[in-house]
Amino acid sequence: MCRLRTRLYHIALGVGMCLSIGACDLLEVDPTSVITSDSFWQTESDAQGGLAGMYVKLRTESVENLFIWGELRSETLESEAIVGDNYMKYRENDLSASFGPSWQGLYSVVNAANLILTKVPEITFSSEDTRKLLLAQAHAMRAYVYFTMARIWGGVPIRTEPMEKYDASTVHKARATLEEVFTLIKDDLKDALELFPSDAFETGRNHWSKASTLALKADVYLWTARRMNGGEADFRTALTACEDVQQISGIRLLPDFKEVFAYENKGNDEVLMAINYKKVEASNNYFDMMHISAATLSPDIEPDILETIGAGGGLMELSPSKHLRT
Repeated sequence: MCRLRTRLYHIALGVGMCLSIGACDLLEVDPTSVITSDSFWQTESDAQGGLAGMYVKLRTESVENLFIWGELRSETLESEAIVGDNYMKYRENDLSASFGPSWQGLYSVVNAANLILTKVPEITFSSEDTRKLLLAQAHAMRAYVYFTMARIWGGVPIRTEPMEKYDASTVHKARATLEEVFTLIKDDLKDALELFPSDAFETGRNHWSKASTLALKADVYLWTARRMNGGEADFRTALTACEDVQQISGIRLLPDFKEVFAYENKGNDEVLMAINYKKVEASNNYFDMMHISAATLSPDIEPDILETIGAGGGLMELSPSKHLRT
C-alpha cells in the first residue's frame, strides 16, 4: 500500500510539472485583447486607424467646446434667451480659474497627431504618397489645435512627442510663450504643405487637404499680422495663401447659400474642411441651441413654414445677431 501511494505521488507530481510547463508556454504569448502603442502601430491599416481616431477626437471637441469658446463670444450671435448661467458666462466673458474652458480634450487631439508623426515614419506603406498624406494631415491638425489654444489661452505647453509614460517630467510642462507656440504652428503648416502629395480632396472633405491647410495658413498669418506685429509681411503671406487656394480645382461658391450646409450636400465645392455629423454617427452638437423649441411651435403652423424652419426640437437659446443679419 505504501509503495502504491509513493508511485501515485510521483505520477501526480510529474503530471503537475508537465501542466506547469505547458501553462508557462501558454502564458508567454502576446496579448490579443489589449492594444498598446507598441502592439498597435505595426501596419498601414493601424496608421489609418490612428488617423481616424484623431478626427474622432476633433469631432468630440466640436460638439460644443470649439463653439462656446469662439463663436458664442463673438458679435455674430444674440443670446437673450439663454437659460441658466453656464453659456451666459461665456457670452459675457465672465470666466475664471474655477469656471472656464479646459484644454484637456484639445491635447488629446494633439497627442493623436503626435502619435502619427512619431509612429508612421517607421511603418511600411504600399505607397509613399499615402504615408505623406497621413503625415501632412497630422501636421495640419496639430497646427490647427495649437492655433485654437493660442487664441483662447495665449501661451500653452508645447508637446511634440506622444504621451506614452506618466512620470512628472513628462506630464508637467511649463507654458511656452505665445511666440514659441506660433513658431510651432507655422512650422507645422510649412511641413504639411510640403508633404501633401496632391491637391486632391478626400471624399466628404472631412480631412485636412492642401486647400484647407492653405486656408488655415491664411487665417494664422492674418492673426499674427494684426495681433503679433507681423505687419505687411504676414498680410502678404496670408493673401498669397488665399490666392493659392483659388488655383486649386474643385472649389467654387455655390449659387444658393443654403445649399452649402444642406444635409444631402455634404462635401460640396464650397467646403474646404468640415467635421461630419451624420445621423447616428455622433451625438447632438451646438446647433440644437439655435433650432426653434418644440414647445413654442403653434399647432396651427403652416406646413410650408414648418418645412422651412424645421421641426421643433432645439433649445432656441441663440440666434444670428442684428449685426450679422444686416
